[in-house]
Amino acid sequence: MTGSVRWREITLALPDLGVDRVLEVGPGKVLVGIMKRTCGDLTYTNYADASGL
Repeated sequence: MTGSVRWREITLALPDLGVDRVLEVGPGKVLVGIMKRTCGDLTYTNYADASGL
């Protein structure tokens, strides 16, 4: 490993970049849950698989 993941900083920057919606594709809602705790101003959607898109 050469560096740390800057998840919080990236998540907080999303609204400034014009992002208003986050889609998570895959089983579970782990990433959406983490992002909601960091940046609750976005709209979050989870799809169990790509067929739901």
